[in-house]
Amino acid sequence: MSGITGKTRLALSARFVLGFDVRIAPSMLARNYEASSGPKHSYAERILCPLVLDPQVWPSIFDQDEAVQNVSGKAIRNGYNLLFDLKGDAFVRSGIENEMSAAVAFDIDATTYQSLRITFGEGWNKLGGTSQDLLEANWVLMGFDVIDPRTQLSGLFGFDFSPQEQARIENATRTAISVFGLLTQLENARAVSTLLDSLIPEHSPFCPCGVWLAVK
Repeated sequence: MSGITGKTRLALSARFVLGFDVRIAPSMLARNYEASSGPKHSYAERILCPLVLDPQVWPSIFDQDEAVQNVSGKAIRNGYNLLFDLKGDAFVRSGIENEMSAAVAFDIDATTYQSLRITFGEGWNKLGGTSQDLLEANWVLMGFDVIDPRTQLSGLFGFDFSPQEQARIENATRTAISVFGLLTQLENARAVSTLLDSLIPEHSPFCPCGVWLAVK
């Protein structure tokens, strides 16, 4: 995402990195993605491929049931099943260097990040980095998913809606959603989060989740 403004940089400094993963490369995902494979939404027809947090929608190259420790016995994944790091582990590096895969990072706002300590415990995430750190390391912000932070489900791709609900979501996302199924501005993602809170209260509060890609 180009044109990061000073206001956006300040907002990114208040967002924390959830973790990293190695996902199927967007170019590969686009070849196999069909809008008909998920919930039926009008905006889905305009999506090249959805780059969202939920690994059921955007698959990881790793088996999500694999051990969460490396050969040294150190945990390499947090409570979100995301990796703490993408450096110094041959298992991870092999995925990054494959042209069929992409290194990805996810972020959320500070309030939601802190609330996850209640769910996963104080030591649930060893990162402590902010999205500003990703920006300075030349990661590319692709946009924002809108998630239920407890289930990791995408509010735009993980639920079925009535025609009336779809119309409301379409009105909120028509000019704001990219071909990757992401909202292009944080303000839009916050507004859609509020809308989804009213449509699916049992999964509220929803929140924006930044999606970042590493430049190879």
